[in-house]
Formats: sequence, C-alpha cells, structure tokens
Amino acid sequence: MGCLIFERKLLAFKYEQVKASIDSSEFMHKHDSAMNLSALIEARKREESLKMAIGINEACIASLEKALHEMRTECAETKVSAESKVSEAHQLIDEAQKKSTEAEAKLRAAESFQAEACGYYSVADRKLRDVEAREDELRRQIKSFKSEYVFKYFFGEYRALLYTRNAKDEEHGALCDEKTNLKLMEATLTIREEALSKRESELNKKEQELLDLQVKLASRESDETQKVKAVQEAELGARKTNFEAELQIQLKLVENEIEMKRWAWELKEVDLTQREEKLQEREHELEILSRTLGEKEKDLVDMSSALKEKDQSLRASEKELELNKVLLQKDKEEINKTKLDVQMSLVSLENNLRQFDNAKERHEALKSETNDLSVLEVKLKEEIDVVRSQKLEIVAEADKLEAEKAKFEAQWELLDEKKEELRKEAEYIAEEKKAVSAFIKKERDKLRQEKENMRDQYKRDLESLTCEREEFMNKMAHEHDDWFGKMQQERANFLRDVEMQNRNMNILIDKRREEIESYLKEREKSFEEEKNNQLEYINALKEKVAKEYKQVSFEMRRLEVERPEISSDCEQRNK
Repeated sequence: MGCLIFERKLLAFKYEQVKASIDSSEFMHKHDSAMNLSALIEARKREESLKMAIGINEACIASLEKALHEMRTECAETKVSAESKVSEAHQLIDEAQKKSTEAEAKLRAAESFQAEACGYYSVADRKLRDVEAREDELRRQIKSFKSEYVFKYFFGEYRALLYTRNAKDEEHGALCDEKTNLKLMEATLTIREEALSKRESELNKKEQELLDLQVKLASRESDETQKVKAVQEAELGARKTNFEAELQIQLKLVENEIEMKRWAWELKEVDLTQREEKLQEREHELEILSRTLGEKEKDLVDMSSALKEKDQSLRASEKELELNKVLLQKDKEEINKTKLDVQMSLVSLENNLRQFDNAKERHEALKSETNDLSVLEVKLKEEIDVVRSQKLEIVAEADKLEAEKAKFEAQWELLDEKKEELRKEAEYIAEEKKAVSAFIKKERDKLRQEKENMRDQYKRDLESLTCEREEFMNKMAHEHDDWFGKMQQERANFLRDVEMQNRNMNILIDKRREEIESYLKEREKSFEEEKNNQLEYINALKEKVAKEYKQVSFEMRRLEVERPEISSDCEQRNK
C-alpha cells in the first residue's frame, strides 16, 4: 500500500508538472498569438500609411495636371489676344490707307482747281494777244496819221501837226518805254513760269517716287506682317503640338508609373495576404504543436525552432523595410524629375514670350517708318502748295500787267477818235479783271480754306492715331506686365506648392523611417529580452528536469533497494 501511495503521489506530481508545462506552453502560445496580432495590426497600419502616401502622390499628379491644363488655357488665351491685336493693327493700317486715299482725292481736286486756274491764265493770255493785235492796229493808225501829217504838211498845217507830232512822239516814247518794260516783265514772268514748271515737274516726280515708295512700303509691310503672322502661327502650332505631345508623353509616363505603383501595391497586398495566410497557418501549426506537446524535450525543440522562425521573419521584415525605403527614394527622384520637366516647360514659355516681344518691336519699327514716310509726304504736299501759291502770285502779276496794258491802250486810244470805245473796252476789261480777280481770290480762299481744313483734319487724324497708338502700346505693355506678373506669381506659387509637397513628403518619409527604425529597435530589444528570458527559462527547466531526473533516479535506486525488504515484509505477512 505504501508503494502504491508513493506511486500515486509520484504520478500526481508528474501530472502537475505536465499540467504546469502545458499551462506554460499555452501561455507562450497566447503570447505568440498576441505578438502575431500586434504584427498584423502594424502591417495594416503600414498598409494604410502607404495608401495615404499613394493618395498624396495622386493629389500631386492631379495638381500637376491642373497646372498644365491652366498653362495650356493661358497659352490659348495669349494666342487669341495676339491675333486680336494683330487684327486691330491691320484695321489701323487700313484706316491710315483710307485717310491717305482721301488726302490723294483732295490733292486731285486741288490739281483740278489748278487746271481751272491754268484755263483762266490761258484766257488772260488770249486777252493779251487781243491787246497786242490792238497795238498793231494802233501802229497802223500811227502810220496813217503820219501820212495824214505829210498830207497836212503839204497843205500848210505844219506847225500844228509838228506840235501834235512832238506830243505824239513823246507819248509814243513813253508808250515804247512802257512796252519794253512790259516785255521785260513778260520775259521775267516766262522765266519764272519755266522755273515753276520745272519745279512742278520735279515735285510731281518726287510725288510719284513717294507714291511708289509708299506702295512698296505698304507691300513690304503687308509681306512682313504676313510673314511674321505665318511664322508666329507656325511657331505657335509647333509649340502647341510639341507641348501637347510632351503632355501626352508625360501623362502616359505618369499613368504608367501609377499603373506600376498600383501593380506594386497589389503585389504587396497579395504578399500581405500570403503572409496573413502564413500567419494563420503558423497559428494552426502552433495549435497542433501545443496539442502534440507531450514531452519537455520536444517542447524545448519546438520553442527553439519558433524562436529561429521569429528571427527569420524579423530579418525578412527588415529586408522588406529596406525595399520600401528604396521604392520611396525612387518615388522622390521621379517627383524631382517631373519638377525639372515643369521648370523646362516654363523656360520654353518665357523664350516664346521673348520671341513675341521681338516680333512686336519689328512691327513697331515698320509703323515708325510708315509715319516718317507720311511726314515726308506731308512736307512734299506743303512744297507743292507753296509752288501753287507762287504760281497764283505770278498769275496775279500777269493780271496786273494786263491791267497796265489796258491802261496803256486806254491812254493810247485817247489820242484818236475811238477814245470812247477804248474807254468802254477798258471798263469792260477792268470789270472782267475784277471778276477774274474776284474769282481767283475766291478760289484761292477756297483752296486756302480747304488746305487749312486738310491740315487740321490731318493734324486731328495724326493726333488721334498717336493717341490710339499710345493707348494701344500702354494697353499692350499693361497686359504684358499683368500677364508676366501673373505667370511669375503662378510659377512661384507652383514652385512653392511643389517644394511644400516635397518637404511634407520628406518629413513624412523621415518620420515614417524614424518610427519604423524605433519600432524595429524596440521589437529587436523586446525580442532579445524575450529570447534571453526564454533561454533562461529553458536553462532553468533543464536544470529542474536534471534535478528531478536525479531525484527520480535516486528514488528508483532507493525503491530497488527497499523492494526486497518490502517483498520480504509482504512474504512474512502472508505467512
């Protein structure tokens, strides 16, 4: 009985030891499952943080696409504004050409008035010929008077005729002097008329040359504007196509990058699911191992193998973290590349703006040349007007000479019996002279008034054109400054946003890296502590098992020693 009681106690002790080992193994299993749950939660947190990083990258890509779209719209708006301004410049050129045609029409009207004045001059010349014919008639009358004088001389009227002859000779001498003076004045007038005709022909040549030059300049300006417009349209089309091609390439690259990242994240998700499945399988295996734990040596072997697997999983997680770091560095480099591409596109836009400003300056130079030619044309027209005024003065002097001739004829005809007729003719000539002078004065006043009106109209048109040009240039400069300032502001905002995003990304990456490093350090530290604790526990268990084994062996030896005594006691009792 004592042996059975002892064996029962021994079995109860062994049962308690086995129960304690099972409890410890269950505790270790719970601890491992808690660690696995914490690792799974941490993996989910990492997945959420990576999803947030993907969202930030997608937001950056969307902001870049929005900025590119805004740049395209601004380029289209600048193109439309440039075309409208070119059309306005063409309208201004057309208005200037219309005004020049109106001035030419007025110049033709003035030439027609000049032709009418020439007609009046021819009428005055014809009247001068009539006066010369009358002078010839007077000479014939003088000859007849001389014949009468001879006749009267033979009839005894010598003294009276001599007296009248002397008077007539004196009058004839005075008339001859006046006639010579008139001829000299007529010669000077003809010389001045020839000089005026030469100068007028020269002015007409200059005017024709000016018109040819104006036509050439207009054709050249139109050709230059067409060329500039064609070049600008070609450049804008090429820039538009290049920009659209670059945008398409960049969009494709971004889409490919997004697709690659999505595939990478899907692969990572698959990897995480596989790891979760592995963890579940591992939990199942641990359950199986906990159920199949029978002996302490197997338990110790399983625990050491579990520790080794944990070490391998930690190493695998460290490798995955390093791969994530490499991927984040690659993403950062790709963001920097996109930033450089955006800066290059901004530089190309600034170069295109400079080319547009150069074309505008060439157009302004052509406008200044046209203004200079218009000033020369005005000066030539003024010289033509001066020559015409001189010609009118010569006509007036010719009229004065005609009046003096008429006076001479009146004085000459006082000597003969046709005094009254000559006086009537002189009055008629004086009336015609007054009418002609009044008409010439009227036409001269009309021409002067039209000239002043044309000059005032030209001044008003020139002032309006200068005002419009100044307003147009100020408007262009203001729009250019506003547009350039807006571009600079948007560029600065865009660069600031990109820098802020990069800074935030770097801060997030650094923070995440620090968190991961601290977490890994803590995990490593806890793992080392747990490993040391497990090793100490295993060593303690080994020592305990060794002690128990020694005690059991000692008890077995003692039982073997006491067994013959007990058997002898039993035999004695049976006896």
